[in-house]
Amino acid sequence: MVGIMMAVMLAAVMSSLSSVYNSASTIFTIDIWQRLRPRASDREKLMIGRAIVAILVVLGLVWMPLIERGGSGKLFRYIQTILFLFGSPIMAIFIVGLVWPRANEPGALGGFLIGLLLAAARFATEYIYASPACGEPDTRPAFASIHYMYFGIILFVVTLATIIVLSLLTKPIPREELDGLTWITLKNKTALETKHQQGMSDVVISSDKGKKHQNIC
Repeated sequence: MVGIMMAVMLAAVMSSLSSVYNSASTIFTIDIWQRLRPRASDREKLMIGRAIVAILVVLGLVWMPLIERGGSGKLFRYIQTILFLFGSPIMAIFIVGLVWPRANEPGALGGFLIGLLLAAARFATEYIYASPACGEPDTRPAFASIHYMYFGIILFVVTLATIIVLSLLTKPIPREELDGLTWITLKNKTALETKHQQGMSDVVISSDKGKKHQNIC
């Protein structure tokens, strides 16, 4: 029974990891490599995707001692720290893209890079400076002593401000390309679909009248 449970757990882990590796390699190959080499062949893209998967596996193996160093009791805090630090910039980009049609690619990319760099710097302090025990004074720098939850809020605000500033300083996306993609332009898509349906109905009615006229003749 123990062997069966271990096999089930390993299969679940392998399934989750394979989907993550495949998604990451696809994103890199399509969004980055294909832009750098527009004429890349399918074989080249396949080799790049496999290379990215191999790199991710090696990085995962290298990262394991760092996780083990934190101990099993700190694993939950470790996971939450990653989610708050690296998830806050992504959430800011997602929310702005939903509700603000003026947001564009330079703003989103700049906000993501700023948020990612700050998150990586704050995450590195978790290993550079040891957390003080209960009752001991905190001698870490202010940047490292901020709780990761509060720092996640700061990252969200900084990323949001960066997106807004860079989007206003760069060329906007044409409004007709945003129909149905944001909360504000969602009504435009509905109106266009209604107008299209009415136009199709008029065409059908006109064709039916033409057929009736031919039958009478």
